[in-house]
Amino acid sequence: MTAPLPLLAASWISGLGIGLVLLRIKARAPGLASMAAMGWMRVGMVTSGAMFVANALPGAFLAWVTWNPIFHAVDQARGLAFANYMARHSEAWPAYAFAALLVGLVANRAKRGPGTGA
Repeated sequence: MTAPLPLLAASWISGLGIGLVLLRIKARAPGLASMAAMGWMRVGMVTSGAMFVANALPGAFLAWVTWNPIFHAVDQARGLAFANYMARHSEAWPAYAFAALLVGLVANRAKRGPGTGA
């Protein structure tokens, strides 16, 4: 049952990275950051794959959700956790790549230090 844990960690790191980016934007434009955070939460909930099974989606709707790396993480974790489910419409690499990108952004900002500009 430990197989889906790396995907869960990638999802958590992605959420943490997005939150940190939005927190950084909030210092300069609080209204824009609040709207962006609310929009990201709403769109992310619908397109994350947590509310539906990806294998049961029609192709037209599937095209609308494949941009979301959390969709791939949820579908792949579902395939690893349940013996009778095979994730056919997703891959694990988008979740890991997105998490790595956000970790790199945060690490780059931490390396530069506070007060070094935008």
